[in-house]
Amino acid sequence: MLNGKRLAIEVKPEETVEDLKAIIHEKEGILIEQQRLYHDKKLLSNEQTLASYSLASETVLDFKLFLRGGGTAMFFLSVIMPSTKVIQTVVDGGTTIGDVMKALQNIDRSVRTSNHRMMKAGTAMDNNKTLEDYGIMSESVLRVERVESTCSCL
Repeated sequence: MLNGKRLAIEVKPEETVEDLKAIIHEKEGILIEQQRLYHDKKLLSNEQTLASYSLASETVLDFKLFLRGGGTAMFFLSVIMPSTKVIQTVVDGGTTIGDVMKALQNIDRSVRTSNHRMMKAGTAMDNNKTLEDYGIMSESVLRVERVESTCSCL
């Protein structure tokens, strides 16, 4: 997608633009919030269904990558999941840990912020901080670990 390639995706008319973006995220690793889809130079809204735009079969949409912060550099972030599967996503330094976790939840439904944490060198990362806050500005590898909750239930 970033290099001008075409990506063929099968979708149903009742699916939303956000559903389509989730598929693009799974295939290309580009965060949903960074994707902009256009048809006939019109920006498509995440909440609308594809049918609401009267898109015909084999319609070609234009894709643009939205860069926050006035065009900060994008890079690949590799995340080792609890299953040891490695997921790669495209981010920038302004991406929060929480945004990365949300993107990972879209790929692996078993990951929840309530019982999983993003880790760097064995230390849990704060979901409200950005990758830049942790000095991550280029290709890096992080880990998601399951955190056992403690309950003081009676």
